[in-house]
Amino acid sequence: MNILKNIYIAVLLLISSSFLKAQHDESGDTTKPYKNKLIALPIAFYAPETKLAYGGLGIYLFKAGHDWHTRTSNFDFAIVHTTNNQTIIEPTYTIFTKTEKYYIRGTWIYALKANETWFPLGNINKKGDALDVKFNNFKFNNKIFRQIKPHLYVGLQQQYSKISNLDYNPNEVSNQIINPSHRRLLLSDLEYLKKNKTVSGMGLGMLFDTRDNIVNPFKGNYVDAGFTKFSTFIGSNYSFTNFFFDVRHYKHFKFHENNKRPFSTATLAFNFIANINTAKFNEIDSIDVKNDLSYIENRANRPPVHQLASLGGNIALRGFYRGRFKDINALIFQAEYRQHIYGRFGLTAFAGAGEVASQIDLFSLKNLNYSYGMGLRVMLKKSERLNLRLDFGLGNKDSRGVYAGISEAF
Repeated sequence: MNILKNIYIAVLLLISSSFLKAQHDESGDTTKPYKNKLIALPIAFYAPETKLAYGGLGIYLFKAGHDWHTRTSNFDFAIVHTTNNQTIIEPTYTIFTKTEKYYIRGTWIYALKANETWFPLGNINKKGDALDVKFNNFKFNNKIFRQIKPHLYVGLQQQYSKISNLDYNPNEVSNQIINPSHRRLLLSDLEYLKKNKTVSGMGLGMLFDTRDNIVNPFKGNYVDAGFTKFSTFIGSNYSFTNFFFDVRHYKHFKFHENNKRPFSTATLAFNFIANINTAKFNEIDSIDVKNDLSYIENRANRPPVHQLASLGGNIALRGFYRGRFKDINALIFQAEYRQHIYGRFGLTAFAGAGEVASQIDLFSLKNLNYSYGMGLRVMLKKSERLNLRLDFGLGNKDSRGVYAGISEAF
């Protein structure tokens, strides 16, 4: 998404949000059965990659058994179609069953003729090193966990992705290319992906979650940890193991007893992510490691190029294009200060740092990428603390981004 498109979406959402108060009861009266709620908004924008695009996004909020003692579940969705005949359908869901005995979370993505920019591996690149890639993608990831103690869940997790109709111009060049070897590696990755399209894995996971709200926490802790084994036995063209850790902590500050007063409350949020993958290396193909140029891996025994550990996007290190820096492993730390201003409005300040590496022992502070920024918040639904967010982020390597969406980044 380019900056002008995101600004357009954000303005449209801000206008639409002014009508929501009249549409929904804000009382949050726990003496009455919980009423499910649907918030849906239209979007339309123009971008060079997509031409005219239109569709909708929204969120459905519900509680199992309409019970106020069970945390709110949500189902959010985005549907976009363009005059370039691109279609993206992306539903996601987080479900707590009654008494929170089971926790179910999933993401489904159907992208037809999606257009993205893919960068070579490593922490050092420029925009000219990348290639514009079009493809179809069908992906679904799911977690099904059972509560074994209050706030502690264990269970199964699954990932599946299939790429088709991969299209790019291998002769696309730019005088900004800083390392021809990186470009050759990217082209080799893409050629391999054309013939090996499917990634499929199963694994085990653990979730510890004491957050008071899943879309906009004020307090609590969150730990999501687990591993997924990708194997030809379950239909994958790639064999490797992914280890993933997502740790979050929230601290709430109340500056005045009257929450309606300006600057009455604030929240400080911290997030650490470790995305680690196994890989087999062909030592004969390694190149210039001391200058942070990535190893050439045995491509059948590591994640494919589109599923490598990466930095950037609307969640992790806002300010970088998603996948601007990617490799076998990634470490990310970020923090955000969320300040209530007045009524439904708030401001945020965020910063983070991260790094990718082919091997764990190659992580180094000298290769650190960092980003920072500010955001505007408009509360769409007070009883659920559901925010519309507009963020502007800057990265340290000629990178910036504007992000609009419903609910917080983490």
